[in-house]
Amino acid sequence: MIRSSYYHPDRITWEDTPILSNRTIYESIYTFVSFLEKIVPQCVHDLKQITTNSFDEAIKFYSTSKFKGRVEYHPSNWHLVKKSDTLSEFSTYSNLRQELLRWIDRYNLHSTNDYYITLALWSVDSFYNKSLESEEHEENLSMLNNILYEKEYDIYKIDKDLKPFIFMPTYLCHPLNKKRPPIEKFENKEKFYYEEDEEKSDFRGISWDPLSENWSEFEESMIYMFNEYTKLYRERTLERYKSKGYIEAKEKRKVKHFIWLVYYQVLGFTLRDIADIYNSNEDTVWKGIKSTSEIVLINLSNSLRKR
Repeated sequence: MIRSSYYHPDRITWEDTPILSNRTIYESIYTFVSFLEKIVPQCVHDLKQITTNSFDEAIKFYSTSKFKGRVEYHPSNWHLVKKSDTLSEFSTYSNLRQELLRWIDRYNLHSTNDYYITLALWSVDSFYNKSLESEEHEENLSMLNNILYEKEYDIYKIDKDLKPFIFMPTYLCHPLNKKRPPIEKFENKEKFYYEEDEEKSDFRGISWDPLSENWSEFEESMIYMFNEYTKLYRERTLERYKSKGYIEAKEKRKVKHFIWLVYYQVLGFTLRDIADIYNSNEDTVWKGIKSTSEIVLINLSNSLRKR
């Protein structure tokens, strides 16, 4: 699967949604949550309870209020529910707020940009709607269905400023020319033609002349120029993104690291507990947990390390 290696730290998610704009972070969070639901199924059961209790109460209020039909006031919006204790018009959402915060505390899923509480609320909303549609009322709740990936919405603005990958070398790029040419020399798209033996363009493409060089020499020079161009193209593109604040994502972690994080962060296992189970050492376990927590947006509890 193609993974996006760069992302903007201020735009990891689409605002107030569990939609992620980086493929590596998306895949990592999906893996983490899949193990969370398998190892700690109670966390999903608790969300079902929230659905039938406070979320049902909030939906009934919304459906009969003057805000009905206005999606920005729907109880699936955490930014609104979060402020319900200070907004008198939405005080009915405060029970939902309290239950979600208790859920986050119980499973220690405090995260960057309130990601997991937003994910939990979307999952509750999705389960609620599916339950209404199901005659048997046996729908399963899973947060995995609401972990979504979408390419960053304003990335296209940057894309427009980038040149496409076009390799059209001129004689200026020839290996015999010791001076490193500017990248544009590899991208000359000017048309050239001859009329009455008069050249009408200063563009001169490179072609193989069997009378003056053998194929291996020509092939070698072309490979050299192509490698030079790809290197220059990469440097230019990365410089463009970095100038806009993008940074490189960490590599996706090993599967066992996600399990370690669930054991440590959610179940409260000590580093020694985990090291013993996996026949490893505490430093290795800690490094794996720390790196994984960063890529899945979990605020790691350092206090747990001393248990």
